[in-house]
Order: sequence, then C-alpha cells, then structure tokens
Amino acid sequence: MSERCLWRECRHNLRASVTFIHGKAATIAIDMHSHFYGAGLDDAMRGRDQVPMLVMEDGQEKLAAMTARFPFTPPYHDVTARLDWMAQQGFTAQLLTYPGALGMDAQPAGESAPVLFAYNDALSEICTTYSGQFYGLGGLPLADMGAAAGEMARLRRELGLLGALLPGNYFTSIDAVDAVRPVLAQADEIGAHILIHPGLIPGEMPTPPIMDNPGYRASAITLQSTVSQIVITLIMSDLLESYPGVSFQVINLGGTIPFIEERMVQIAQNRTPDQPFPHERLQKLYYDTASLGPRALETAVHCYGADRIMLGSDYPIFNGLPAEELLGQADLTGQEREQIAHGTAQTLIDRLA
Repeated sequence: MSERCLWRECRHNLRASVTFIHGKAATIAIDMHSHFYGAGLDDAMRGRDQVPMLVMEDGQEKLAAMTARFPFTPPYHDVTARLDWMAQQGFTAQLLTYPGALGMDAQPAGESAPVLFAYNDALSEICTTYSGQFYGLGGLPLADMGAAAGEMARLRRELGLLGALLPGNYFTSIDAVDAVRPVLAQADEIGAHILIHPGLIPGEMPTPPIMDNPGYRASAITLQSTVSQIVITLIMSDLLESYPGVSFQVINLGGTIPFIEERMVQIAQNRTPDQPFPHERLQKLYYDTASLGPRALETAVHCYGADRIMLGSDYPIFNGLPAEELLGQADLTGQEREQIAHGTAQTLIDRLA
C-alpha cells in the first residue's frame, strides 16, 4: 500500500474512532485556532535585541511582543506539553498556526524571511510526524510581497501545510486589501486556507497602550470591533468571487457580527432598501469559537449555521472551557454539536489535503 493510501486509511480510522477522556466517551474534536511559538521561532527570538524577542527577567524567560510581555512557558513551544493539554481539553487534533500577533511577519524581509522559512519547514515536520493530530498554517514575509506569494505556494506544494495566517490589518478596509492581493491570487491558484488574525502589517507601529482597563477595552472591545470590520470587508468586497479557491477563517465567531447583524439588516431596510444587507454572504466564511462561550456560540449558530463554525481555543494565550463543556452547555442539537466539534473542520481539511 502506498504512503498516501496508508495516510488516508489512518485518517479514516481517526474519524471513525471514539476517544476516551477522563474515563468518558467523547467524540472527535478539532481545535482550529491555536498558535505555536516553537519550530525554531523561539530560538530566533532569543537572538533578537528588539521586539519580538525572548528576554530573561527575574530568572524567568519572557516573551516581549508588540503589545505585551508574558512568561514563555512550555505550552508556547513544546509539542509534548501541547498534546497533554489537548487530551485534558478533549481535542483530538489541532491546527498549529504562526502566532499572528507576534509581528515577525511585518519585519523587514531580510530579517523575517529566513526565520519564517525555517519555521515553516519545522512546522511541516511536526505535522508530518504527528499526522492526523496536527495541521499547520505558516507565516509569510509580508514586507516582500513577491517572496510572500512564493512562500504561499511552497507551503501548499512542498510542505503540505493547509495555508497561512495573514494580519487582520490588511482586511480592515477594502482599500487595504490591495496590498496583499498577490498572496491571495497565489492562494487561489493552488487552493489554500487563510486564517485572518488581528496583527500589524509592514510599516505599521503598535497602537499606544490603553491605560484604563486595557484587558477589557483593548483585548475585548477593540479587538472584537476590529474582527467585525474584517468580516464586513470580506462580504462587501469582491474577495469571495475573485479568490474562490481560498477559504477564509475569521476568529472569535466574527467579532460582534452575530449580535449586530439584525441592526445591519434594519439599517439597510431603512436607508438603502434597494440594497439589502447580504446576510447570505456571511455563510461563505468560516468562524472559530476561540475565547468565547456557549451563549455566544448559540447566537453565532443562528447567524451563520453550524456548518460554518469550528472549535477554537486560542491556546496558549487562552485556556477556556474544554470542548465537551462548551458544546454541552450550548443550546444546540446533537447534529450541530457534531458539526462544530469536527464536521466543519474535517470537511475543510479533507478538501485541502
């Protein structure tokens, strides 16, 4: 039997299996939003003297990123620690992605390209070694758009990764998208998945820190508003038609969209009745549940449908409800739970694999 046939058989067995977590039967659950700071990225940051970099403070290694500084613990870079956490949370597979908020992809190409190319190579090796448990999205050296487009092709054609992560600031307005169209065109040609994650683009500086309750104002309200702007750009532009070979994933259930969609319908009905709000276009994107709970998930299912929603943890930044608890506490049908747990993600992975 060929290696490809063996891989397909193993994947089929994984999908058909039932895992046991803490002594209880649990269905397959795929985490489609996590970040991985290992694969050589950690070593590269130890050699830097400006953010993003790793520094020693009070005997503890810390990650100095664009907007925060926090302990660099094993879950950020160690595969074994991650597998242990997945078992505890009920995840049977996980999408490892380049950490979008880090900002390495926005650095000058001479600095970023060698680091990101090496990271993508190592990430591919991890996904091959742990086939069926890990899938990957690479990083691109965005200061050189030609190199970034070439690396997108390499991610798919040579490394077997599903696609790439792109900074959300390319998608906060329709005009801003133009700069990244070479990468989108390459992704469309080869068929790729793109996770759009809040992050800086080349030439941008981090916004000044919010001094008043930044954990809530910046990390919740401002971030969710930015994610909502990304959704509006995707559905109100030509992107879905121009790049049909690209699957776009938006984090955090699309920001505030599920909660204000009815207002946007009312705005259109009262101000532009000849141009209704294109609700059906929302159902052409993919969304993950990262850092949100069962009530938000219920609302999103009503807005998008369970077949557009996937589980997401935002690990190791967040350590939220285990998959079984999140789905169990939400008022959903059994079929909707299965779809969100693994059905949507597996269909997407199968198409790209």
